[in-house]
Amino acid sequence: MSMSETKKAIAGVTLGRPKAARHQVRFWALQILVAVMFIALSFAFLIPFYWMVVSSFKPVEDIFSLAFQFFPRRVTTVAYVELFTTKPFFRWFWNTFFMTAVHTAGTLLISAMAGYALAKYQFKGSKTIFLIILASTMIPLHLRLIPLFLTLNAYRLINTYTGVILPTLASSFSVFFMRQFMLGIDSDLLEAGRIDGASEFRLFWNIALPLSKPALSALGVLTALNFWNDLLWPLVVTRTPDMFPLAVGLASMTSTYRPQYHLLMAGSFLSVLPIIVAYFFARRTFTQGLAISSGLKG
Repeated sequence: MSMSETKKAIAGVTLGRPKAARHQVRFWALQILVAVMFIALSFAFLIPFYWMVVSSFKPVEDIFSLAFQFFPRRVTTVAYVELFTTKPFFRWFWNTFFMTAVHTAGTLLISAMAGYALAKYQFKGSKTIFLIILASTMIPLHLRLIPLFLTLNAYRLINTYTGVILPTLASSFSVFFMRQFMLGIDSDLLEAGRIDGASEFRLFWNIALPLSKPALSALGVLTALNFWNDLLWPLVVTRTPDMFPLAVGLASMTSTYRPQYHLLMAGSFLSVLPIIVAYFFARRTFTQGLAISSGLKG
């Protein structure tokens, strides 16, 4: 290499360094900006929750104080004592837990069976059935409230566990979710099972269902959260306080002439506490399920 070529090469490297440095600066500036935005959004979501928790330990008169208090000046558990002594909170909690568990288990079983049938069996009208299921996702619950209520009333299921759980067991979204996931299960595995003499139910129960655990985990968490926090349908079906779930029980505290805000704060905190605990135990499974389900076959 000649002297002139060497100088040109050195000059090119020297000129390229500032560009690379500017690129690095822009990259890290963008990363910092995104991090700051997410931190700000996190605070925006956490501040109401923090205010709820702090207010549940304040005296009633301090809840409406205009002066912002990051920490309460006086800490008291009066709201919790009053909640458990004047309201059937334990009953509300049991109702919510029991109905959520039964509803989630039933929804997963029905959705898995329906999704398996629609994904792995080609029969006359299967595509039409799937299109009807998809179309039903566009019908809001509000349009079905009166027909559902009249049907349950005719069968005397109002103010019962069955009345709250049964109408929402068959979820079109859940069927669609499981069908899309099971499309990705290798059909050769099922054919091998048939050759070995396995029944169709065994193919579903021993092959398809275990392979669908990630999707079932993700769907189970979503279904349980949705039912745990549901207010509208239980509010329509339940009549007496001993049948109220947590959402309806807490809402009943605002229907009086003077809303009991201190009880609302304590009850709301206790109602979300199981969800937070469950998330810490199931976050890895839930994350894996969402990661796998995000690549569902179309």
